[in-house]
Amino acid sequence: ATSWVELVTPWHHVWTIPVLLYGIDWRFPTHHFSSYWLSVVVITINVIMSRWLTPKIVQYPCLVEKDKVGTAATATTKNIYLNINLAHELWDDVKIPILQALNSQCKNHTGKYLLALLGIGSACNFMVFLVLGHACSWT
Repeated sequence: ATSWVELVTPWHHVWTIPVLLYGIDWRFPTHHFSSYWLSVVVITINVIMSRWLTPKIVQYPCLVEKDKVGTAATATTKNIYLNINLAHELWDDVKIPILQALNSQCKNHTGKYLLALLGIGSACNFMVFLVLGHACSWT
């Protein structure tokens, strides 16, 4: 079962752009292109720090379960899949064929995977910056 926290946290990607658009002073819209390069640097640092500081999977002990008689107890463990910011691999439920193919090619090559991830992420981010730049008329 998916907890409410797991359901809510990815939504920051949905509300970030409307909040940014709301925050623009449309009387004097400005959007300098150098902010794109700043975002590339921030995203790169973010992904590298996520890979370095967070494991892909965290294993923790669960409550001890007793048998029907109530005498023998068994300890179990549970895994939580973290993979924050896709820093370790592409999620299995992403069904975009080109991304899956790229992920399988980079399976055991950390540097190659991170370059591909950051390249695709920066390209997608560039498209958003073009839309925002057009909306704000570049300065």
